[in-house]
Amino acid sequence: MNRSKLSDFGLLLLRMFLCAILVYYGSQKMLGLFGGEGWNATLASFQEHFNFPQWLTMLAIISEFAGSIAVLFGLLTRLAAFGIACTMATAAYSTFAPTHDYRSAHLPLALCGMALALIFTGAGQFSLDGLLAKGKPKPKV
Repeated sequence: MNRSKLSDFGLLLLRMFLCAILVYYGSQKMLGLFGGEGWNATLASFQEHFNFPQWLTMLAIISEFAGSIAVLFGLLTRLAAFGIACTMATAAYSTFAPTHDYRSAHLPLALCGMALALIFTGAGQFSLDGLLAKGKPKPKV
């Protein structure tokens, strides 16, 4: 396998693991699965505990759930990864700031880093973004 294909395979693995983690937490907030509170209770909880406006909480839930699915398939990857990175940076700060305990922020920081990597690299060829880009002419450098 050539270097380009290995890089694309690495990006696919990165997207799969990012999605596996985030779809779990996102489905707790959006759908109430896996012991989660669901949409309405999450909105109320974030308002009460973090004083987040409802519209920001809605964006966070959507980016965590729908953004992770978009990243898995490699559809609008950079946009979805940007939403995830913002959400995870906020989550890391919100858990770290009150306690100054790094252990509470390590998972959101790792997920933020994974999302940032996808913003800079894109989804790779094993993605819907890559499939759609094949039909476009490449710019001459």
